[in-house]
Amino acid sequence: MDVNALLDRLRDAARRAGFVESCFGNRGDFPLIAFERRPTQARARIYLSSGVHGDEPAGPMALLELLRRNSFRDDVEYSILPVINPVGLQAGTRENSDGVDINRSYGPVPTTPEARAHQSWLEDRRFDLAVCLHEDYEAQGFYLYELSPADLPDAHAACTNSRPSPARALLTAGAAHLPVELQPMIDDMPNDKGLMQPPHDHLHSWVEALPEAIHLLRRHTPWCFTTETPSRAAPILDRIACQCALVNAAMHWVVDESVSDT
Repeated sequence: MDVNALLDRLRDAARRAGFVESCFGNRGDFPLIAFERRPTQARARIYLSSGVHGDEPAGPMALLELLRRNSFRDDVEYSILPVINPVGLQAGTRENSDGVDINRSYGPVPTTPEARAHQSWLEDRRFDLAVCLHEDYEAQGFYLYELSPADLPDAHAACTNSRPSPARALLTAGAAHLPVELQPMIDDMPNDKGLMQPPHDHLHSWVEALPEAIHLLRRHTPWCFTTETPSRAAPILDRIACQCALVNAAMHWVVDESVSDT
């Protein structure tokens, strides 16, 4: 993929949609960019990211499509990090230029330049919802990881866990574009008809070398979804459409407690 061309298209679409661009670092010849839109009175704050793995192109392309459509509410604050691993995306590799999986490098002492820059940008930001866009090379359908208030320490969970999970409704929205992944186990964890919920003991024992989603849950949001579309088994346009549907559904739910695929 020509990452410079993609970044130019992302910037143009973000500008047209009223987002402000910032650069939170550089990697190789590429900037690490963020787009933010902050209305005067925001009903919710939403975080979207993609491109942590360079061999998963549907996520960045879906964010580009959402920006082109301006599929964003005027009463919501958005933070979008569309390409966290630009060198890997250019090369088509999961890892960064050092051969390291960025999505296992977050935590108290981040171990990649990308994660260090990312965590510095996050600082004390808080979001009502985070969605991390990913793909799975081995999958035949799409699925969803959910990290919810139930996965937080008890004191925090008690005050934030009053809302029902939208996970099943999100899966229904995505299923309009791709089949749900039904294999019973994924990465040694049970798959409940497309919904993945990591065991609590696994989450709480994981201290270092964290995925982005777990770092976000612990420091920046009470609710995080990771989308996974099948990077080998489905056409890119169908994967982009599925990712867009999942993000749209999540964005509507966080404000209205309903799900819409628009």
